[in-house]
Amino acid sequence: ITTLYEISKIISSANDLNKILIFTSETIQESVMIEIFSIMIYNKESKRFEIEKAVGLKENTKKEKNPVR
Repeated sequence: ITTLYEISKIISSANDLNKILIFTSETIQESVMIEIFSIMIYNKESKRFEIEKAVGLKENTKKEKNPVR
């Protein structure tokens, strides 16, 4: 995505907000070193389980030869 026009086309062609959110989170994950995932929490006030989005840093998958400790 490079222009506001492209963003506008995606938003107007999406049938629902969920598709936009999924696309946005996938795009963000590709461009920065983060992971977006869902977690289930228990809301004591409503006495229900709820799904929330969480963001975390991607772990470095490359092994360092001489890690500093």
